[in-house]
Formats: sequence, C-alpha cells, structure tokens
Amino acid sequence: MLYDGIDTISEDSRVKAIIDLLTMDYDMSYESIALYSSISLSDVENFMKDTSSISFEKKYKLAVAAIFLHFLLKKEPNYDFTNNMK
Repeated sequence: MLYDGIDTISEDSRVKAIIDLLTMDYDMSYESIALYSSISLSDVENFMKDTSSISFEKKYKLAVAAIFLHFLLKKEPNYDFTNNMK
C-alpha cells in the first residue's frame, strides 16, 4: 500500500524534490542551502545535476539541512485552542 509508493522513489530523488520546493516555494537559493548544509555551493549544484557526484557524507548533510529547513518553513494551519482552555 503506502510502502509500495515509497519504494518507487529513491532517497536522492526525495531530497532533490525538497530542495526544488525550497527554491520554488520559498525563493531559497542553492547558496543558502549550501550554507545551512555546511557544504559548498558547487556540491549542491552538482547534486542537483547528478546525485552520485557528491560523497555520502555531503548527501547526508544536505538531506538533513533540507528536511529541517522544510520543516521550519512549512506553513501550518493556525489553530487557536486558547478559547477551549477554561
């Protein structure tokens, strides 16, 4: 079911999709993503062209930073529970 769909998309493709979202939806540059990832701009650019072009360690740093940035910037519904706490 859900597993079948997850299995068809590679981990690298998922990271690329998150980076694409950060650049399109939040106007974040590759340079900013590189800074937050502690890797070089050329590493981010190379990864986006060919995911096998950077080391596993750099991929890990990039993935963790991209997921964290997405989590921080994600728009959540504004739930107001203050009226219910009496």
